[in-house]
Amino acid sequence: MKNFRNLKIGYWNCQGLSERKWVRAVNAVSEAELDILFLAETWFIDHESHATHPMFFVSTPRILPVPAFGHEQAGIVCLVTQGTRKQISFACVTRYTVRIKINGHDIMAVYFPPSLKPDKIAEHIPENSLSVLIGDINAFFGVQYGTKKIGPLARCNLFRKICSEKSLNHLFPVPLGPTPDHAFVHSSL
Repeated sequence: MKNFRNLKIGYWNCQGLSERKWVRAVNAVSEAELDILFLAETWFIDHESHATHPMFFVSTPRILPVPAFGHEQAGIVCLVTQGTRKQISFACVTRYTVRIKINGHDIMAVYFPPSLKPDKIAEHIPENSLSVLIGDINAFFGVQYGTKKIGPLARCNLFRKICSEKSLNHLFPVPLGPTPDHAFVHSSL
């Protein structure tokens, strides 16, 4: 994994990390030969148990207070292989983001809920350059990106601005389909 371009990164919005989904996620790392797998909207289900797994690297903090009814909000877990773990030199988490540095490259996984305003999203984007920005940004960019929907416009414009300022290319989903999940990769990669 010395060559960053060969790094295999996955992102799965699991909408509640049940035991069945946890097993699928751990198996996916091995079967798909992923180096990193970000799991979003875990809702912190069985979080304490998952945190003891050898692939578990870091997660976003719980959003307090924990609701008395229903499930918890958000939650991103970062799973890594042992070889990848040795290459990570930095990690930073916020309520909605996980950022790790591997061989000088910053990778950021995000879950920005629909209720989060664009100015608050911008506060979570680091000043330094990003090699990869991946996640559920709850925005739709039209037919090119697999959906007839476009919007919310302010959120789409924010990510267009981020791409411009940070030299990020917005990747097309394969297969095309309506998804709020997006990947942005630095133009040098």
